[in-house]
Amino acid sequence: MGAVLAAVGVACMGAFAFGYHLGVVNGPLEAIARELGFAGNQALSGLLDRRLAGRDLGRRTSFMLCALPMLAGPLLSAAATTINVMIAGRFLAGVAIGLSSALVPLYISEVSPTSVRGTLGSLNQLMICVGILVALLVNVALPVTDWRLMFNLAAAPAIILLLGMLAAPESPTYLANKGRRDEAVAVATKLWGRSGASQLGAGGAKAGGSGGSESLFSGPYRKGVIMGCILFTFQQFSGINAIVYFSSSVFKQVRAASG
Repeated sequence: MGAVLAAVGVACMGAFAFGYHLGVVNGPLEAIARELGFAGNQALSGLLDRRLAGRDLGRRTSFMLCALPMLAGPLLSAAATTINVMIAGRFLAGVAIGLSSALVPLYISEVSPTSVRGTLGSLNQLMICVGILVALLVNVALPVTDWRLMFNLAAAPAIILLLGMLAAPESPTYLANKGRRDEAVAVATKLWGRSGASQLGAGGAKAGGSGGSESLFSGPYRKGVIMGCILFTFQQFSGINAIVYFSSSVFKQVRAASG
C-alpha cells in the first residue's frame, strides 16, 4: 500500500498545482495590473485534446512532459516585465493544467487497488482545494509586491511531479491495454500484492479493453455519473471561481464603499 500512496501523492502534485495557479493571482492582482497591465486570471485547461493525454506515451512519460510547461510557466511569469511575457507564462501553465486535470484522476484510478479506488480518487479534487488554500495563505503571508516570489513558489509542485515520476510505476492498466501483460502483472503485484494479477482483470483493466464513454451512461454507472455531473454543475453555478479569482479585490471595494 505504501507504493500506491507514494505514486498517488506524486500524481496529486498536478492537482495541487492546478489549485495553486487558480488562487495565486487573487491577492496581487491589482499590483500585477499596475506593473504589467495584466488584469485577469487565465487557465487554458481546455486547450488540448485531453483524450490523448497518456494514451500513447504512457502515464509516466505524459506526466513528465506535463511537468515541463508546469515548471517553465510560473518561472516565466515571475520574470515577466511585460504583459506579453506574463501571458506566455500563464499560457504554458494553462497547457500543463489542462493535461494534468485529465492525467491525475486517470493515473490515480489505475494504480489504486479496487478496495480504495474511490477514496483515493477523491484526493484529486481535495488537492485542488488544498492548492487554492495554500495560494491564498501565501497571498496573506507575503506583501502584494512580492508577487514574483508567489509565482516562483508554483514551480515546487512541478519539480516534485517531474522527479517523482522518474521513480513512480507505470499504470498497470496502460501496460495491459498495450499488450504488455507480463509487465502489467509485475507492476500490479508490486502495487497491490499477491492479488495484483486478479485485480488487474477485475477492475475494468483488462488488456485490450476499452469501455468507451457510452458505458458511463449505462448499467450501474449511470446514476453515479449523472449525480456527479449535477453536483459539479451546481458547484460552478455557485460562483466559486469568481471568489477564488477576485475575492481580495471585491473585499477592498466593499471596505472602501462602507467607509
